[in-house]
Amino acid sequence: SQSQTINQVSMLISEDVYQLFSSKVQEMCRLIDRVTVVGSKKPMRLYTYDCPKLKSQGGTLPDSITLDTTWSNDLFFSTCSPENQGLFRRKFDEAIALYLGEQGGQACDWVRAKRLLQDCLLLRSEDGPSTNILKVMAEESEADGSAPGNWVGFHALTSK
Repeated sequence: SQSQTINQVSMLISEDVYQLFSSKVQEMCRLIDRVTVVGSKKPMRLYTYDCPKLKSQGGTLPDSITLDTTWSNDLFFSTCSPENQGLFRRKFDEAIALYLGEQGGQACDWVRAKRLLQDCLLLRSEDGPSTNILKVMAEESEADGSAPGNWVGFHALTSK
């Protein structure tokens, strides 16, 4: 999909699918945007799960890990927690809230959101969702960096 490509995520989760998850699984997902898709006027939130990487790829998971049906939920959640946590996650979550500005976009603060997303890229330079939101803001913002006057808390994707 266009959103999966521009956000550079391996796993893109729609709001409808996210709602089916348990609260514990929802906590592992990261809200990355709110969009309308081609053919729909109803905005939806998009999420990702920041898949942890193997140690040989610079991550935290042992290279010898095997996931099988004998794993308990607790073991999975403790072993396979999302790659992006801690300070990065707190900054990104604050940035996305400031970017979206709640349901109607009224509480947005794109200037602060931009600073936080730039901080996120200092922590994780390869983060696609941070890069994508900065691109959207650069294309749509007013001259002073604020959200456009017609911002309603989401943007339209132009292709599927």
